[in-house]
Formats: sequence, C-alpha cells, structure tokens
Amino acid sequence: SGSGRSIVATFDSATLMGAAPRDSDGDGAPDAHDEADAWPRVFGCGRLLAQRTLDELGLADAACSWESAQTFVVRFGLGAKAAVGDGLFLRSGAIFAHVPSA
Repeated sequence: SGSGRSIVATFDSATLMGAAPRDSDGDGAPDAHDEADAWPRVFGCGRLLAQRTLDELGLADAACSWESAQTFVVRFGLGAKAAVGDGLFLRSGAIFAHVPSA
C-alpha cells in the first residue's frame, strides 16, 4: 500500500473468500458453496496466511480483510517487519477459486 502499513494482494481470478466448495449432489465433484460460510469482513490473518509468513514477517497480530473476491488486505500490527520483496504464503486449503455456474 502507499502507506507502507499494509499489503494488498490480488488473485488473478475470483475466490470463494474463505468458503469451501461442497459436493451437493454426491458425484464426488465440488459443485456448490454457501455464501454464509465466507469469512467475516475482518479476520485474523492466521486463517489465511501460512505460519511461516506470520512468523517471518511478524504478522501474528495483523488483521486481514477481503476487499473483493479477488483482493485481500493485510493490515500490519505493531510487530510487523515485512519489506518489499518478502514472500507471502497462504495456508494450504484456505482459498478456493470461484467457478461460476454454467
């Protein structure tokens, strides 16, 4: 960000914003999700970022929020030590792509 107190991350396509896809018809392929399962607007970054990222960048007390289905923001807490060029890694299984219905 311009202030240097946050990271703005954008995916190349829409996500389910924390909701997990489900197999609603029992065929073994995910085909639905519940909008109510999406994460709250502001949430602890530990729900989204890998522990490695939280530890290395000092983001244990950072707050994350979704700006859109493609963009989330990490707002630094007091102990943040992130710098330009640092890697940002996500928790495995935390984010799923939004696949529009046919």
